[in-house]
Amino acid sequence: MSKLNNLVLKFPRTVIALSLLITVIMLTFVPSVQFEPDVKKMIPDDFPAVKNLAVLDSIFGGSEIIVVAVESDSIFTPEGLKKFASLEALLTDIEGVERVMSLYSAKEITGGAGMLSINNLMDKVPETVAGINSLKVAVKKSDIVYESMVSKDFKALSFFLMLGNISEVNDAGLRDEILRIIDIEPYRGPENIYFAGLPITRAGIVETMQSDMKSFMPYGILLMIFLLALSFRSWMGVFLPLSVVIMSIIWTLGLMSMLGIKFTMISILIPVMLIAVANDYGIHIIAHYFENFKRKKFTEKDANIRETIASLNKPIFLAGITTIVGLMSLLGHFLPPAKELGLLAGFGVFVAFTLSLTFIPAALKNLRIPPWIAHGGQDHRFNRFLQGWGRFFVRFKRTVMVVAVAGVIIAGLKIPTLRIDTDPIHYYREGSEIRVNNERISEDFGGSSQLSIIVTGDIKEPATLRRMKEISLFLEQQPAITRTLSIVDQVELLNEAWHDGDPAFRAIPEDKIAMGDTVISGRSQVAQLLQFLDEEDVEQLVQMEENTITFETEFVRAQIIARINRISSAEILELNQKVDEFIETNYSKAEVSPVTGSASIMGTLTDLIARGQLRSLAISLVLVFLVTSLVFRSFQAGLYCVFPLGGAVILVFGFMAYFGIELNTATSMLTSILIGVGIDYTIHFLWHYRQFVREGMDAQEAVIQTLTTSGKGIIFNAFSVMVGFIILMVSGFLPIFFFGFVIIFSIGMCLIGALALLPALVVWTKPRFIFGEAKSES
Repeated sequence: MSKLNNLVLKFPRTVIALSLLITVIMLTFVPSVQFEPDVKKMIPDDFPAVKNLAVLDSIFGGSEIIVVAVESDSIFTPEGLKKFASLEALLTDIEGVERVMSLYSAKEITGGAGMLSINNLMDKVPETVAGINSLKVAVKKSDIVYESMVSKDFKALSFFLMLGNISEVNDAGLRDEILRIIDIEPYRGPENIYFAGLPITRAGIVETMQSDMKSFMPYGILLMIFLLALSFRSWMGVFLPLSVVIMSIIWTLGLMSMLGIKFTMISILIPVMLIAVANDYGIHIIAHYFENFKRKKFTEKDANIRETIASLNKPIFLAGITTIVGLMSLLGHFLPPAKELGLLAGFGVFVAFTLSLTFIPAALKNLRIPPWIAHGGQDHRFNRFLQGWGRFFVRFKRTVMVVAVAGVIIAGLKIPTLRIDTDPIHYYREGSEIRVNNERISEDFGGSSQLSIIVTGDIKEPATLRRMKEISLFLEQQPAITRTLSIVDQVELLNEAWHDGDPAFRAIPEDKIAMGDTVISGRSQVAQLLQFLDEEDVEQLVQMEENTITFETEFVRAQIIARINRISSAEILELNQKVDEFIETNYSKAEVSPVTGSASIMGTLTDLIARGQLRSLAISLVLVFLVTSLVFRSFQAGLYCVFPLGGAVILVFGFMAYFGIELNTATSMLTSILIGVGIDYTIHFLWHYRQFVREGMDAQEAVIQTLTTSGKGIIFNAFSVMVGFIILMVSGFLPIFFFGFVIIFSIGMCLIGALALLPALVVWTKPRFIFGEAKSES
C-alpha cells in the first residue's frame, strides 16, 4: 500500500487525469441503460414456474388480460347499452389484443330435439324496460357473463382484453391506446371508465422508476453536499468524497449498460446506495487528515497524507473487503436482479475504495489546506460529547448489555409474524389510481389475474373432461378463486341445450350413450356437440391439431383458467402449493401440469424471496466472520465483529414485523446491505481500539481515545449513509419508501452497536485478541 501511495504522490495530476478519463468513457454508456418492469424477469428462466408459463403462452397465445370497466347507475338502460356497443370493436383493433369478450359478444346456447343454436346473448340492444328486464334474466342464467362481464348490481360492464404473447406487447403503447379510445367523444362522461391488468401495472412501474431516478440523483447529491459541509465545514471535505461518489455511480452504470443489465425495482437502489456508501472511505481519510492538522501533528501535506494512508490503509482495506463481501453475498440469492444488485453494488464500492486511496490523496496533494484546520481548530463540544458518551457506556456496561440482549429477544419473538408480499399492485399506496382500479375490478368482476392448469390427452374423451371437472371443482372450493373457465363449461351447456334445456343434463356425457337400439360413445357425443362452436370460441381453451388419417380436428391439450381475487402474494404461494399438491396426489405429470399463469409467478417470487433472504444472510455473516477472523488473526475477533450485526438484523426484522412492513423485492435486500455497510463501523472501532490498547492505554482510556478520533469518522459516515438513503422516502413505490425507512433504522442500530455496545462489551469481557496481545508486548 505504501508503494501505491508513493506512486500517487509522485504523479498526482496523472492519477486525477486518468480517473476523469475513465469516468468520461463510462459516461458514454450510461444513456443506453433500460428499464425492466416484468415481475417474471425477477425469476430465473430455468425455474419450473417460468418454463410452465412459457409453455402456456406458446400453446394458447398469452395468459395475460386487461379488464376495461364502464360504471354508471344508468349503464343497464337502452341508452347506456347503445352508447358502448361499438367499444368492443375498437378495443379488438388494438395491436397486441387477440380477442375481446364482453356482454356484446357473449353467446347463448339454445336448442332441443337434437338441434342446437348458438346466438348472441344480446342480439341487439333492447328498446324497452321490459326488454332490459328480460336481458337481465338471461344474464343471470349465464355463469360466464354474470358477475364476470356484468356486475352483480347491473351498474357496471366489463370488456376482457385477451392479449397475445406478452413479449410482443408494448405495455405503455397498449395503455395509451386504451386511453385514446375511451377519450373518444361518444364515450366521454358521465360514466366512469377505468381499467386494470398486469400490463397496465408494468407500464406504470416503468414510469415510476424513471421518475424516481430523476429525483434520487439530484436530491441525494444535494443532501450529501449539505451533510459533508456541516461535518467538515470545508469545501474540500465536500468536493472530494462527492467526486468519488459521482465517479463510482458513473462507472457502475456504465458497466451496467455494457453488461446489458436493466433497471428493475431492485436495481434502482444502486445509485442511492452508492451515494450513501461510496463516500465512506473518503470521509475516514479526510477526517483523519483534518484531525492531524487540528492536533498539530503535522504541518506539511505530504507527511500528513502518508501518515493518514499508513494509519488507515488496513482498516479501510478490511472495511472495503467486508463491505464488498457483504454485498457480493447477494450472488448467492435466487433472484437474478438481486445477484445483479450484489455484483454492481460490489463493483461500485470497489471503485469508491480504489478512488479513495488514489484520487483523494492526489487531490489533497494539489489542494490548499483549509485555513481554520491549518491553524488547529478543534471541535471541543463534539469531543466532550463523545467522551461523555464513552464514559457512560463503559460505566454501565452490564446494564447496557442486559438491555440490548432483552431488546433483541423481544424483537426476535415478533419475527414469525413478518409478512412477505410481491404483488406489483402493492408497490403503490392505497388510494393510487392503479391500486384503486384493480381493487374495484376484483370486487365487481372477480379480478384481473389468473392461474392456469394444462391438461393433456384426448380432450373429447368424457374421462378427460371429468378429470378437468374434478380439478375445476377443487379450484372453486378455494376462497381466493372467484370462478373457473374451461372447455368443460361449453360441453355442459351444449349438452343441456341438446336435451331441451333440462338442467339435469348440464353435465359431461356418459362414456356410452344409448340412442334407441344404437349405442354411441361419449366421445362421439362430445365431438358432435363441439361442432357447433366456432374455432375462435375455443382457441384459448384448447390446442387443436388435425388428424392426418381421419382429418378430424383433435383437441390434444386444454387449459383450466381460474380467476383470482385480490390477495397477498403469500396467499397465492399457499394456493399454488395446495393446488400442486392436489394435482400430484391425483394425477400424473403427463396428464396434468403444475399450476401456472401470471398470478402463480407472484407466489413463486414470494418463495424465492424468503429462501433467498435466508441464504444471502447466512452467506454474508459467514464470509464477514471468516474475513475479519483472518485479518485480526482471531476467531474471537470474528465473533465480536458479527455480534452487533446479528443483533441489528434481528432488531430490524422485529421492527418490520411490529410496524407491519412487508418483506418484498426491495426490503429483502436489507440484510446484505446492512451487513456490508454496518461491518465498517465495527472494524474501524475494534482496529483503532486495539491500536490504542497496544500503545499502553487502559480499557476505558482507549475507548475515549477511539471515540474522539475514529469515532468521528464513523459517526460522519453513518449519518452520511442515513442521509443518502433518506432520499428513498420520496419514491413513488411503497417497497422503496419502506426500504429507505428501514435501512435508516438499521444503520442507526449498527452505529449504536459499534459505538455503544462494543465499548461496553470489550471493556467488560477484555477479549484476548485485544488485551492478550497488549500484555504479551509489555
